[in-house]
Amino acid sequence: MAENVLPASPNWYCSKISDCSEDGVYVFGARHDVYIFDVAGQTPVYQGVFCGHKEKVTALSLSFDRGKDLKCCSASEKGDMKVWHVSTREELQMFNLHNVKIMAVCWSPVQADLILSGDESGKIGVWEHFEDRQAYLHPEKSSVFCLAASPVDKSHLAVGYKNGLILVIDVKKAGMILNKMRGHDEDVHSLAWCPIPGEEFKSQQEETAVPDIADLETFGVDCNQVVAKKRQDGFGTDGHLLASGSQDRTVRIWSTVSGRQVLQMKLPTTSWGRSSRGDNQGRNKAWLTLCWPKGRPKQLVSSSFNGEMLVWDITKTGKERCKFMSAPSTSLTHARIVFNICSLGPTHDRLLSASMDRKIVLWDLTTCSAVYSLPTLGGYVYAVNTSPLDPGRLALGVGDAVIRIMNMNSSGANDVTVFWQGIKSKVTALSWHPVKDGLLAYGTDDGRVGIYDVLSTKPPNISTTYHRRTVYVVAWGPQCPAKGPGSKSTYFLYSVGDGVILEHDPFHLTEEAIKVNDIIEETNGNKGIKFPIRSAISWSPDFAAIAVGNDDGSVDVYQSPDMKLLVVVHVHHKLINVIEWHPYFTMETAGVSQYQHWIATGSNEAVVHVVDLAKALAEREPGGEPLYIRESLRQLEGHSGRITGLAWSPHKEGQLVSVSYDGRALVWDVASVQIKACYQGHLGKLLCVEWSGLDPDDVITGGDDFALHRWKVSKHAPHPDQLEPKKKKKYKAKPVKAKTESSDVTINGQAVDEMAVAIVTLATEDQVELEALLEKKKRELMGNAKSDGVPVIEAHVQKAEEEANGQVNVKIAELTGSCVVTESKVVCDDVDDTADEFPLNESDKSTKTLSNLEGKTDLIKEPNYTKDKKRRKPKSMFPVSSKKDNRGKSSLLEDIVLLAKIIYGKHGRQGCVLCCNNLSWHQMAHVATKI
Repeated sequence: MAENVLPASPNWYCSKISDCSEDGVYVFGARHDVYIFDVAGQTPVYQGVFCGHKEKVTALSLSFDRGKDLKCCSASEKGDMKVWHVSTREELQMFNLHNVKIMAVCWSPVQADLILSGDESGKIGVWEHFEDRQAYLHPEKSSVFCLAASPVDKSHLAVGYKNGLILVIDVKKAGMILNKMRGHDEDVHSLAWCPIPGEEFKSQQEETAVPDIADLETFGVDCNQVVAKKRQDGFGTDGHLLASGSQDRTVRIWSTVSGRQVLQMKLPTTSWGRSSRGDNQGRNKAWLTLCWPKGRPKQLVSSSFNGEMLVWDITKTGKERCKFMSAPSTSLTHARIVFNICSLGPTHDRLLSASMDRKIVLWDLTTCSAVYSLPTLGGYVYAVNTSPLDPGRLALGVGDAVIRIMNMNSSGANDVTVFWQGIKSKVTALSWHPVKDGLLAYGTDDGRVGIYDVLSTKPPNISTTYHRRTVYVVAWGPQCPAKGPGSKSTYFLYSVGDGVILEHDPFHLTEEAIKVNDIIEETNGNKGIKFPIRSAISWSPDFAAIAVGNDDGSVDVYQSPDMKLLVVVHVHHKLINVIEWHPYFTMETAGVSQYQHWIATGSNEAVVHVVDLAKALAEREPGGEPLYIRESLRQLEGHSGRITGLAWSPHKEGQLVSVSYDGRALVWDVASVQIKACYQGHLGKLLCVEWSGLDPDDVITGGDDFALHRWKVSKHAPHPDQLEPKKKKKYKAKPVKAKTESSDVTINGQAVDEMAVAIVTLATEDQVELEALLEKKKRELMGNAKSDGVPVIEAHVQKAEEEANGQVNVKIAELTGSCVVTESKVVCDDVDDTADEFPLNESDKSTKTLSNLEGKTDLIKEPNYTKDKKRRKPKSMFPVSSKKDNRGKSSLLEDIVLLAKIIYGKHGRQGCVLCCNNLSWHQMAHVATKI
């Protein structure tokens, strides 16, 4: 399991997408998964993820069990609900009462097996999952928005609707409506029951009371002394308070005795003065969620406009009633609306909130301040890059159009700063400046290239030269020779996209970028030659050479700065995705690394190649022709999908980590071609990888599961079953079985193979006459008539065993689709193809005859068809030919071999002669019949 995980963001606009147990187990729905964290300590600890749903998770709720018995019920947009063990993440039961999107789920705090749910059609599901008893209620036609089960009465359920209505129903009495509360004008976002019963919550003023004579006599109190009444700690025993939060920006407290509102609180219009990320203060962006802490019945916690957290004391009045929760730094506060708040329980006195700013914050109610935050991600993790000047600073390029900078030096496990200004699309490429601290280049999915100074608050500088499509690589390198004014910058920015490489001047981003292909063409003198599509670049650590990957699998190595072609490496056959040079120095060696000229390349193939360029660069003569390398030094075979990321360890010599579409990260000892570690903790494809700059045992990976994992190499030793390549399922057509048995055929007393049998084809006119003759014979047999003995053209007769047993075997090759005549029966290949298409009635059953050369008549029985057989339309006018054409490639090749044997073989010529004789015989008989 990973040491640290930045998970996918909790789903937005859901009334209850997160929940927390009294043991500190926190779960939340992200995409179609449910993440599990332990938040009881000082930092959140990743426990795992439940992947049982195929659609987006829209609601969930934890049971009130503890320890290993803790269960969770989660629901999805598809309408399915699943109960599963939190510790083992094993699915226990499934509930399919809903067929539309489920909006809310709650677990009864009184009855352990009662789960309640509501969907957007207004249906409320009741599920006692121990006995798997199910029922549904439909008290209101409007869409259900939120639910809250009473902690006092097991059958009472509060339902908030999209039209602002609130109902309290009894689920044990067929959904009988106990209270109908009207007051909100818009969607009811959240409902919360008071943790204790009673409704006497209002503050009682100290008032003068008539002294109790018995009490005065007992304690000796002066009768003229004012006596104050003592308040009870609880709210009484009658009724139960219910709080609701709505899009109309009001928090209301309701009485279940009278069914009326007893308190209304409006959100304060003042804010902390923080600027939100384009959030509209209009109603369409407002969201008000509530939490009534279990150990604090007098306090109610709610969200506000721009992510502020408010604590309401319902026993106070005026300005003392509302209080803002604070944080020591802006990284621990929310900047956008909060969707969910949940309590850890009466013993912890803490809350957890999930917001649109993709942060989960833990709050301490005692101090009303934030303790820590857990950053989450809202897109694919496309790029990770460690700063060369500060190894503890890690940049993340994510698909939610945000750049995140992780401070690995901080004591906090999740010290993350976000940069979003000026970024309008997915961040697909990152690169730190080699000598200037805090300067970060990035590329986006819409083709933009920019430079961010992460140490300032200024917006990024964006190049005016765009790529038409995605930018896959950005890299810093020395200036290459180009026409135009000089620049103050030592390092220029190179970007790869659209199959071309562009060179940007960081001090003149408004000028047109230079195409590197033009420089290569001018230097190497290959004008008019079409360049391959460029897919990746990588500068050597000393910036003396640049490796360029192409779509044909080749890697061109050019000399800097004139871009003279030095070496062409062609060990791949598909598009190059990533190129990595081995570092010149590592923490393991004092001097220059012995592997300084090694480059590792990954492509759309599943093999990683490592090439040593030292010998090639040393043998090349200055100004000579480029050298070609077609064999790699090492082939690292362990993945089953395309290679998407490579990273050399800056700590140990020759240690490489690779990631692939197969979801695995493999750590290699390249010299011995051994796998040292295998990590499979992600839920999908891996897209990027980076070695930690601080810990030689830490590797950081990101993928399309919207998550970033930091894991230990030493804790993920490979198992034999992990190293087996994953095979993709291939669906093949079922082979067509031959209808005739394979046998040897004899011609003129000599045994030959079946493939050498002669083919007899009949002309169209002859086929028509043959069919007419067969029909005539059929009528004669039905009328007990005798055959007139007219000879009929039939297949070529082989007398293979005539002398031995007197039998006559005749066989015609399958290609003709004609009849196969054996001793006393005939089987037609086309019977099965045409029988179902033209069924016969019971009265039409008959037999067909064939006459051989000796005058012997064979009978063919028609198949027995039932009267109820449905007549089907013919699939083809030539069913036999269609069948033969679809037999597959192997059968067609066999036909070609057979044709060659027939044309050029001995038996083929004999068959043709016999066919001509039979044809002349038929013509003579035809003429005689007419005469």
